[in-house]
Amino acid sequence: MQTKDFSEARKNRDRQYNGRFYFSVKTTGTFCCPSCPAALEAEENVFYLKNIFEALALGLRPCVSCRPDIFIEDYFGDCHTIPIVNKALALICDGYLGFYSLSDLAAKLSVSDRYLRKLFVAHLGIPPVKISRYFNTLFAQKLLLTSNSKITDIAFASGFGSLRQFNDVFKAILGKTPKTVRAESESGQLTSCNTLLLRYGPGFDFRSRLAELEQTGANEKNGVISQGCYRREFQTDHTSGHLVVTESRSMPALELKIICGDIRCYMEIYYKIRRLFNLDAYPLCKQDHPPNAG
Repeated sequence: MQTKDFSEARKNRDRQYNGRFYFSVKTTGTFCCPSCPAALEAEENVFYLKNIFEALALGLRPCVSCRPDIFIEDYFGDCHTIPIVNKALALICDGYLGFYSLSDLAAKLSVSDRYLRKLFVAHLGIPPVKISRYFNTLFAQKLLLTSNSKITDIAFASGFGSLRQFNDVFKAILGKTPKTVRAESESGQLTSCNTLLLRYGPGFDFRSRLAELEQTGANEKNGVISQGCYRREFQTDHTSGHLVVTESRSMPALELKIICGDIRCYMEIYYKIRRLFNLDAYPLCKQDHPPNAG
């Protein structure tokens, strides 16, 4: 896409371009999605960004109107890069670097860590370890806003090694503390400590998707479908457990309940279930965002 295309999409607040680029108004220090409902700024006051990580690397804060940070999976599904980078991003998104080193990640992809870092900087403008910190922080913010888990538990579930590291990185990236974000949450929207919300937009039908999974042999391969819910046991590299997916009664979201011995698997399980139910095909509209979360 050319700058002219970015400009047209921004002026039209075109949701189809969410995730394909971001923009920032020079005087605000924030960044937005193309569909941001805020008042339009003159083109000479705007500059464009390839992805959310480029924006965060520049020290820009997420816009409080369109909130590109809350539901990152809705806006980061169109990264056109080479296969190695895409595979590495998928693993990072699942929390891989919370358990392993960059060298381990590179070896898994059959390249050197130096070459992997070079690819990330060339295609995304940011090294993989820094992207991992962003993913972890944004996932933690999601848990702070939608679950009643303890902040310490959220820190470890999001791939941080200590509460101090979590607080420092979180504030550096988002400009506020985890306690401040927790205070922004609506008590009526919080789930139990081992239940995660998977938000979705218009058009998604949970029961229809369950029927599709059942027809494709989900009962034998991926889990058990019964009484309007999806259940399965799982095994990761570090823990095992079971999960239950049901439809929320209070909002357009799935509720993912995870019972396991190591909460650091939450990121991996969360994104695997999002992919299983194809939720990224049903992006959120502005009005679908919870109060105080945009």
